[in-house]
Amino acid sequence: MPRSITFTRTRQSAGPHQQSENNPHVAQPIVQYRAMQSFPHYSPSPVSQLTYVDYVQTSYPSRASVHNEYDEESDNRTDIGAEPSLQFARATWWDALLGLYASRGNHSQLALSSTVREATAQQIYSDLHFIFRESNFWFSFVNISRFFTRLHDPVQRQTVQPSLILALLALATFMQSSERDGGAKGRAWALRLRDEAQGALEASLSARWIDESLAHAAWVIAFFEISAHPRHSTDRVRSALSMLDSLIRSMSLMSLDQDDPRVTRFETRSVPVVSTPTSHTQSLPVNWDNHSHPHPHPQLGVGIPPPTSSCNCSSYTLVSHAPNAREITPMWLTTPAWADEHNEGEVRREECRRIVWSSMMLTAGHTMYISACSGFTPIDLYIHDPSNYAVLFPGEPVMAGSPQASKETVWALYARIMLLWHSCVRMRHAQDVSQDEKARFAVSAWLELDRIEAALGKHTCEIERSHLFQGREFMFNARMCISHEFRRYIPQATANANLLFHRQKAEEWLHHQTSVAEKATYGLQNITGTNLNLSRRPFFIFWFMSQMSRALTLWTCDRSLTIALDLCKTLMQPIEYLMSLWPCAEQRRRYQELREGLINACHVAGHPPPRPPSSSLSVDTSSSLL
Repeated sequence: MPRSITFTRTRQSAGPHQQSENNPHVAQPIVQYRAMQSFPHYSPSPVSQLTYVDYVQTSYPSRASVHNEYDEESDNRTDIGAEPSLQFARATWWDALLGLYASRGNHSQLALSSTVREATAQQIYSDLHFIFRESNFWFSFVNISRFFTRLHDPVQRQTVQPSLILALLALATFMQSSERDGGAKGRAWALRLRDEAQGALEASLSARWIDESLAHAAWVIAFFEISAHPRHSTDRVRSALSMLDSLIRSMSLMSLDQDDPRVTRFETRSVPVVSTPTSHTQSLPVNWDNHSHPHPHPQLGVGIPPPTSSCNCSSYTLVSHAPNAREITPMWLTTPAWADEHNEGEVRREECRRIVWSSMMLTAGHTMYISACSGFTPIDLYIHDPSNYAVLFPGEPVMAGSPQASKETVWALYARIMLLWHSCVRMRHAQDVSQDEKARFAVSAWLELDRIEAALGKHTCEIERSHLFQGREFMFNARMCISHEFRRYIPQATANANLLFHRQKAEEWLHHQTSVAEKATYGLQNITGTNLNLSRRPFFIFWFMSQMSRALTLWTCDRSLTIALDLCKTLMQPIEYLMSLWPCAEQRRRYQELREGLINACHVAGHPPPRPPSSSLSVDTSSSLL
């Protein structure tokens, strides 16, 4: 069975040694923080120098056996001199970080004056505040109050995973190192910090110092890898995602609420359906004839009713409970609040739930990009299987008094959409499933998407907008994936919604993406309502490229959809702008392939070709994108 986490309330008065002994996550063997060479649970990446964790079985010795191994009274103890203990490493990692950070300013790591130490510590805190201030809602698995309380307290700081701090600093540095800011030197420093974070993470695993914040560190490293940095590659991304997936699985984070009656469970290889009163009334027979629908938006048998009621999601947002979030985490304002009455253990449980859902969203974004590009096979992860989930939906814990409504908040509906997306991708690529099973799955999934879309239509809050309407994006992508099965398995005579997509949905998506691309040209605040700086969003490059690739796919399926070619040309502007700021050889190679595909499509369609790229993609300091 996987290793699971037990939560206890931290005793603030305990000393460092006492905290280590009472902490159920910390084993006691002595170890140095160093890169692992032969840890049995690891295997090297075939291309990069990174390592990734396989499924970590619970071969860890119990705390009792570890204690006996190093008990002074034990007859089996060794007389070989001990290495510096784990406790020593926990007590000194902050000093090591100060020395590392100070070395960038040409200060000696061996002897830092009190003035240099203070200035360096302030720079670290400044960079950490920057990443939380500039990061999007995916990062909201961190409880900011608990994070900085532990980091500022010299005693509690010893329980903080060094890899998490290093990974956050690496990302903060990278986001401030475009060609307009820190430049190549800044990006090189970010990569150095990212490698230090990887080494610290592996050292913690080697020492069996495993807790939920180690998964946080793996998440941040994975986020770094999906961005357009100089060493970006498919192998590095897959390695980082595999590490994250294995940590979540080994700690049983996805089974955290398995004994909670509120939790929703899903069957293996079935559509992840959440039973609600509305879902039963809307499960109508599938009518494949679009012309038989009286309403103006036919959707394979299920009509979407107009909004009939308001929602109360806004009452449970972070900003409604913590107004100071506007200054500290302005991009997280519409994420679920942290319940005020939660103790230390409950806050940690909620952090575990959130890292699970944030990991699912992160990997969903990766598979969405991969699915839009030819020649790539989606990575199959443990967190992609809905049947492995036994954890409350986002926002569900804070809405304890409304068990039914908590499953239809925007946060829960978005999570359900992404579960559906993952299940659709897995089913499409399954080799041991019959055609009839795939067809039944496709019909059921389409109906569930209709029900979720109807539920989203009832919301009057601004959460979807602040989330960049990401859920709608995945709904369309899931329908494209599903309709692939419709086209193959459903008789052509009865399927007016043929080809690779539902045409009306395709047109709606193309118009929406055109609007998003045009607004992005003048700043993302026009889309989200929040002042976002596109020049500090290197991870958006691949998102824009996936939209361009998907638009070309739509045109290939139906060449009358010339708006798809117009969308591709519009998307080129934000893509090339970000390319000018964030040099990445792998990204430029992929973009060139996309551009050549667009040129060929324009030639076939008789459309003007796209404009030539700007000379060497140099930075235009007067660009309206800034």
